[in-house]
Amino acid sequence: MSSAYYIVLERKIEGFDEQVNGKPLANAGESLDPLARQAGVQTLMEFFSVVPEEVAGLFEDEGLDLPKLPSEAWFSAEDGLKSVRALLQAADNVQNGITGAVVDDLRQFQKVMETAQANGVRWHLAVDY
Repeated sequence: MSSAYYIVLERKIEGFDEQVNGKPLANAGESLDPLARQAGVQTLMEFFSVVPEEVAGLFEDEGLDLPKLPSEAWFSAEDGLKSVRALLQAADNVQNGITGAVVDDLRQFQKVMETAQANGVRWHLAVDY
């Protein structure tokens, strides 16, 4: 089973579907992180956040002690766009394992964040395992 990155919007945007495949993007995370750092932007995982109550249930199911978790964090779409656009530019210049599917996911992330920005909606990255 593979993981997938997806965008969580702070609120729904009427008539807009923010769903992105996200599996290629998650699989390429280790390749993308150095490109983001090289471009001077945040990595996608720096936008990661969870709802503490959801994580608490996972820890409880596994019989683990729950660590102190930060509150759910929200980020501006503008900040996310900086990272996604830098990664798209780097993918055009590099092609080190950056497949067409990863570029497609990045373009879809860009579309979601542009729509979020136009609607004043914040976001964060989540991971489906």
